[in-house]
Amino acid sequence: MTRRRKAGAKLNGALKGRSNKRFDRSGINSHFIVNLNQFADSSRPVNRGVRCYSLASRQGYMNPLKLILTIKVVFTAVFWSLPLLFFPKRAAKLLGMPVPQPILFAHLLGAAFLALLVGYILGLLDLSHGRGVSNTVWVGVVSNGLAFLILLIFAEQWNRWGTRAVIYMWGSTAMTLLITLGLVVFGVVYN
Repeated sequence: MTRRRKAGAKLNGALKGRSNKRFDRSGINSHFIVNLNQFADSSRPVNRGVRCYSLASRQGYMNPLKLILTIKVVFTAVFWSLPLLFFPKRAAKLLGMPVPQPILFAHLLGAAFLALLVGYILGLLDLSHGRGVSNTVWVGVVSNGLAFLILLIFAEQWNRWGTRAVIYMWGSTAMTLLITLGLVVFGVVYN
């Protein structure tokens, strides 16, 4: 027998459950080798040169959806969540708006915004790993869309506040609209 045939016979013997010291020492179970094809990941591309790009799968690339979610996280953390959670009285006085009463509700709203931020950050991580983020997108569309509508409906009320407060509230109204539109266009329509 040639060398190649002997190696093939040893391999075939190991795959059929016969003892083979080379495979036994490796720690690989022959049952595992026989059933290896059922554990194979067929979703990964075999040829690295062939790639299918979508907005959700481009790793390392700042696609529009990643950009929108990043802006949403930063904007919500800096302008809403952290001020409401940690110093709502000081933030209200600084902006020239009435202090929310009871203050407990401002802290709870800050905590709720922080919980939304966790969802957005997890969505960004999923997007970076090429996984779908439709749930994150829909949460963003609903929360930002409703925030935009509520801010717009109550604009008459907060238009009587100080100049800084009015600028802050109109800026928040514009941002919630832009984020909602961005999530609809790049998260729902093109994704």
